[in-house]
Amino acid sequence: MSDENGVVMKRRMLASLATVVCAASTTSFAQAPPAPNAAFDVYLSQEASVRLEDGRSLHLVCMGAGSPTVILSAGAGSWSVTWARVQGELATLTRACAWDRPGFGFSSASPMPQNVVNTTMDLEAALSRGGVEGPYVMVGHSLGGHESLIFADRHRSSVAGMVLVDPGIPDHWARIGRSAPAILKVNHEIWPRQAAELRQCARVVRFEADSAEADRCRRIGVSPNYSKPLSDALIQWSADPARFETRASLVENSELHSRLALNPDRDYGSMPLIVLSSTIPDTPPPDPPERRATLLAETPRAMAEMFKGHEELAALSRMGVHRSVPDVGHFIQTAKPEVVTAAVAEIVQAVRAH
Repeated sequence: MSDENGVVMKRRMLASLATVVCAASTTSFAQAPPAPNAAFDVYLSQEASVRLEDGRSLHLVCMGAGSPTVILSAGAGSWSVTWARVQGELATLTRACAWDRPGFGFSSASPMPQNVVNTTMDLEAALSRGGVEGPYVMVGHSLGGHESLIFADRHRSSVAGMVLVDPGIPDHWARIGRSAPAILKVNHEIWPRQAAELRQCARVVRFEADSAEADRCRRIGVSPNYSKPLSDALIQWSADPARFETRASLVENSELHSRLALNPDRDYGSMPLIVLSSTIPDTPPPDPPERRATLLAETPRAMAEMFKGHEELAALSRMGVHRSVPDVGHFIQTAKPEVVTAAVAEIVQAVRAH
């Protein structure tokens, strides 16, 4: 069901004048949360990280104790640090574990195509090998929403609740393309360019490791808000050129991710579920004035399609709730972490009550 303010918030979104390069997009890498450095440094810990069967390392950061276990999945281009303003609070209630996709944060590169089915399988393997037991409350931001849905489909008996934070919607880009074709066209131009830049970084880091360009590449996603130990560790990990190839694969599959999240038989019964929607869309990329005007004109339709998709996700459960978060953009967990924390706490309490 929708909150009482849903209709009002929908009207506010339809009045917005900026484009959606939107929830499942990979148009920016690792936007850093505006939190103190001390909160970020927790994500240096390798204590809970696991070694997968093929020798790769997958980074887990777990805090707190209790059941159910909250699993935090970041959006595309982000890593576990995106939950820095949420995870510590959740750890006072129950166990909360964040993870990094291959090639991001402190997880190894992967030779497998980076799509949400394969990344979800890596998450499954990491939880199993790390002894992180359910029941689970899956919390996914953006692309992490797809992984949360797929994980729940594959482990329905183990997933007791879910919070989706401005998630991508199944068949996201096909739906956006029908309502806002210019926005889809922009992304079709951005994705190959991003992938090419990442693959160029892989070549530079491999063959020109001492160059200024290699240093620039290794610093991609390293925020000035990070402490020196955290920055140095990330730069060191990015000396592996395969990490850039892995990230490029994730970008190249941007449109595929949402298709893989489709499941017409998905039904979560009475599972506690909350879907949070942002209300401030992303800023359009710089374009000739006439093109920018087209993107701005398409924004209300794109936002309406996202809102509709979020309503549909909430309707997967008889206990599903859809909430629009006023005056916030895509990164709700960093701009208004208290909203995300409260939603997850509500689901944790509902799971315990059941």
